[in-house]
Amino acid sequence: MANAGFDNIAIGYSALDSNTTGDGNTGIGNFALRSNNTTSRNTAVGSYAMVANKASFGTGIGEFALTSNTTGGGNTVVGSNALVSNTTGAANTAIGTNTMFYNITGGSNTVVGYQAMLNNDSSSGNTAIGRQAMFSHRGLNGNNTAVGLETMQLDSAGSLNVAIGWRALRNNKSGNENTAVGTGSLEANNAMGVIM
Repeated sequence: MANAGFDNIAIGYSALDSNTTGDGNTGIGNFALRSNNTTSRNTAVGSYAMVANKASFGTGIGEFALTSNTTGGGNTVVGSNALVSNTTGAANTAIGTNTMFYNITGGSNTVVGYQAMLNNDSSSGNTAIGRQAMFSHRGLNGNNTAVGLETMQLDSAGSLNVAIGWRALRNNKSGNENTAVGTGSLEANNAMGVIM
């Protein structure tokens, strides 16, 4: 490592191996922050955590956390395989195993729970809290709020929805501007603009 950076910590085989002028980085685990060279203020803990990273202000904790991230800055990830496919999506918070696994460009999402928003690739501005909340959501439509186990689980392209409670709006595929509060509320809905 030809390192001219300051205040860096590297523990593990090939951790921060490419760092040249990046400052204040911490890479703990085999290959953690391996490709990081000039960017700063990143923390990667876990084997292959943030291995491809070239962005600043990221945190990846867990094996393979933010593995593919290149220029997506300001992401905070805690959990194995969380945001593993992300390349340019920025300002995401993903907590839980496999959260936002397939996300590539989606940004400003807050996701907490096992496999929450697992299939998202490019949607932004969503809040998904609960196991498999917004599990199937994909595409550019966003700005949804799903709180509860399996809320909006099968949604693929809905936007501007609010679902609170176990399985609320669960089967919604592409309905927009719905509000569902309560267990199973609007579970079978796929229409637009319904309040329950």
